[in-house]
Parts: sequence; structure tokens; C-alpha cells
Amino acid sequence: MARRNDSIGFSSDSFLDVVANLVGILIILIVLTGLRVSRAPVELPVVEAEPTQELDMVPKEPDTPVVVEAPPLPAPAVVRSLPTPAEPPPEIPAEVPEEPIPAFPPISAPAVAANLTAEYERLQRELARIEKENELTRSQLAKLRVEQSQIQLEKDQLARAATSQQSELAQERKQLEVTSQSAEEVNAALTRMQQQIGRLVEEPPPVVEVEHYLTPVGRIVTGKEVHFRLAENRVAYVPVKELSEMLQVDIERRKKIMLTQSSFQGRVGPRDGFSMSYILQRDSLSLADEMRLGPGTIRMTVTGWIIHPESHLRAETTSEALQLGSEFRRALQTAGPSSTVTFWVYPDSFEIHRELKKLAHDSGFWVASRPLPSGVPISGSPQGAKSLAQ
Repeated sequence: MARRNDSIGFSSDSFLDVVANLVGILIILIVLTGLRVSRAPVELPVVEAEPTQELDMVPKEPDTPVVVEAPPLPAPAVVRSLPTPAEPPPEIPAEVPEEPIPAFPPISAPAVAANLTAEYERLQRELARIEKENELTRSQLAKLRVEQSQIQLEKDQLARAATSQQSELAQERKQLEVTSQSAEEVNAALTRMQQQIGRLVEEPPPVVEVEHYLTPVGRIVTGKEVHFRLAENRVAYVPVKELSEMLQVDIERRKKIMLTQSSFQGRVGPRDGFSMSYILQRDSLSLADEMRLGPGTIRMTVTGWIIHPESHLRAETTSEALQLGSEFRRALQTAGPSSTVTFWVYPDSFEIHRELKKLAHDSGFWVASRPLPSGVPISGSPQGAKSLAQ
């Protein structure tokens, strides 16, 4: 696929700027030329004014002086002083008529050279042509910009598509690597299994020893009983006797409460990693019991109890429980051989149950096993069944 050239080869904006500058310069030159022509000095025709006759304002002096003889002076006489005559008013010279200012002929419009007019018209036509070309160039530029936008849009779409394809390709490569690694692991496991099968074929089969017990005889537990909880293939001693004693003490404290309530829920413990919750119920007495025990007497009965393991419960594995001095062995020794060992067994602990049951039988204990579903706690009630020991 040929690669497109996204850049425009010719910059029309620069060309238009140059043309506009040239046109502006030409217009300025034409204006300056017209101003110079209009301000040039005009030679006016010279008008000779007719000479005017000068007025004789002052009498002309004669060419030769005139001699006048003075008369003889009379004898001096006493003359009284006369008043000084007033000064005559100053003589006002006659107005001289102003000479008329000759009128100038009208100034004619400056003559414009024919070549300048022709040049101006040519520049006007050139300007019109350039403006037309400029408009055409702008139209082409707008079209090119639209095409450029479309090309850029296509380019962005192609880039996004390429990015998406690269991401999908990277995921496929990663999945292929995981598949290859899984295939290698499967091949390695298959090779190990084939080698193990080869060794098993070459080795003689082991002899399985089957222990046979006589058909056990069961009996209902009536005497002392010691309880163990088997969960997660571990064993823990359940202090049922100790928790029952704590329950009796707690019931004695609840007598006043039971006078006003028909039932009460309580909890005792913890003891050795376990606690016991119980429900205390007040029973109504029969008429014979009231007559025998007296009015105001109440009867309280524990209708049920549940044993809960605490978070800090310590349990032993099979190897730990079978060792001398383990908590499992100490609990058996404390209970005595006449006691019955009761195992509360969860589905994940049948293996340890088999080992501990064998040890208890070998030690002379009666053993009772009570399977429990996962998540169901150890519980009891007066209506429950007693353990069956073997």
C-alpha cells in the first residue's frame, strides 16, 4: 500500500501575502505621484498694471530762492502780554486711494500624464486578476484542508486499529506462551509418571497386612466418659465434664432470672480451648409436685448444649498424639481404663481416628465413635442418644 504524503507541497498563504504586499506598494506609489502633481507650482500670466497719476500733496519748491527785504522795525513800545493763541488742529493728510489688487486667473486642474492613467488602469486590472486568483487559491486551500482533515481522520482510525491489533497479538502471544509452558509441564509430569510406572513394574508389589478383628460387642456408655474432637486430621481433648460443672454453677446464679423468664441462653468457658453455650428452660410443675415441693417452686431444665472450639485451640497431629507424654495419652491416663473413649470424628480425620482407636483398644479402653458432618458442632440434649461403646 502506497504511503500518503500528508503535508501540502505549496504554501498558498505565503504567495498571497507577497501579492498583497506588492499591490499595496503600487497603490501607495500611485497616490504619492498624484499628490506631487497636484502640489506642483503653476506659472501664472504676468499682468502689467497701468501707472496712476500721483497726487501733488506738497507744493513744489522753486528752482531759485526768492529774496524778500524786511521792512524797518518801529520803536519799541510797551506791549501788554496777550493770551497765547490756541494751536491750530493738526492737518489730516488726504486719503490716498489704494491701488487695486490684480485678480489671479482660476487655477486649472493638474494635468495627469497619460502614461500614469494607463498605468493606474493596468494596475486596477492586475489587482482584480490577483484578487480573483486569490479567491480561487483560498477555495483550493479550503478544499485541501478538508482533504487533510479526512486524511488525518483515516490516519487516526488506522492507528487505533493497529494499536488494537497489536494488543490482541500481544495477548495471543502471552496465551501461547502460557499454553507452551503448560504443555511443557504436562510433558514433564507425563515423563515422571512413565518413569514411576517403570519403577513400579520392576519392583515387587508390597505386601499389605490386613488386620482382622473379631466382631465387636457394643454396650451403652453409662460410666465415666472422656471425649476427643478429631478435625483436620488432628486430635484435641474436649473437657465435657469440666464444662458441665461450670454449667451447674452458672445455673445456680440464674435462679432469680428464671423466676421472671421462661427461658435463658447462657455460655460458660472457655476451658482447655472450648466453651459451652446452653439453653435453660423453666418447666411447669404438676399438681402433685406443687403439693410435694410447695408453692413457688420452679423446675429448670437444660434443653440443649453446644460445645464451640476457641481460636486458640491447640490440637495434636497423629505423630504427636502417639508419643509418650502427649496430651492425648495424659487424658487417657487421667480417665483410667474403666472409662469410655468417645471420638467426635469429622470427615477429614478418619485416618487419625484409625490410629488413635487402635491405641485406645490396645490400652484396654472401650471406644465409641460419633461421626459429625463438616461444620456441625459437638452438641447434646436430654432427648439425645447415648454413646455406644465397643
